[in-house]
Amino acid sequence: MPRYHFNLHEHGKVVADEPGRDYDDLPAVRAAAVEAARDLMSHEVRQGSLSLSSCIVVEDDSGAEVLRVPFGSAITVTGR
Repeated sequence: MPRYHFNLHEHGKVVADEPGRDYDDLPAVRAAAVEAARDLMSHEVRQGSLSLSSCIVVEDDSGAEVLRVPFGSAITVTGR
């Protein structure tokens, strides 16, 4: 089973996911990355702010980028 690393890119800094996680396929990786982005955003909202410019960049074990999930694409914003 392939291993993927979910690295957080936020405010010019990268928080690396050293251990990574195993997934069967890219749809499962995408679902997990969207869920992780939403979880991180929920913590920000509880603190009273939200940065939609952050993203999760998923890399395989060789370090190749396989997926990028901008925070803004992980949610739907309605209203103002």
